[in-house]
Amino acid sequence: YNQEHYFVLSGNVIANRKVPILQKKLTKLRNMNKAELKQYYQEQRRKIPENESKGAGLGFVEMAKKASQPIEFDFKPINEHTSFFSLKTVI
Repeated sequence: YNQEHYFVLSGNVIANRKVPILQKKLTKLRNMNKAELKQYYQEQRRKIPENESKGAGLGFVEMAKKASQPIEFDFKPINEHTSFFSLKTVI
């Protein structure tokens, strides 16, 4: 809790080869307004999940939809194979 909002912080170790893909997706979500997020969510629900995906990427879209501020994210390299991905969502 910070001032008038709750925030959710999460993180995970990911393969460096996935960083550009995830960064592109999250940047796209961060730049969408609420109406665009709602429409995008509906489009993604109809899609078949991508290879190596556990879903249609709806979790990030849901978080962006419910956020009261644009989502924040970062990637910190750990070594040549992995990075630490962190995400902050203000609700």
